[in-house]
Amino acid sequence: MLDYRKILGLRYGSNLSGREIAASCGYSKSAVNEFLKRFRESGQLRMPLLSCRYQ
Repeated sequence: MLDYRKILGLRYGSNLSGREIAASCGYSKSAVNEFLKRFRESGQLRMPLLSCRYQ
């Protein structure tokens, strides 16, 4: 199961690409990119959701 908060922290906090996130977390690239796409398209969710940064 994807850790959504970690993915968002790495994407928006550390400015990593979907490929870099997938490699560092052991997730598939398509799963990470699909989640990020749905997050962007939702229109109801915004960053920052997190109070801490992942590195």
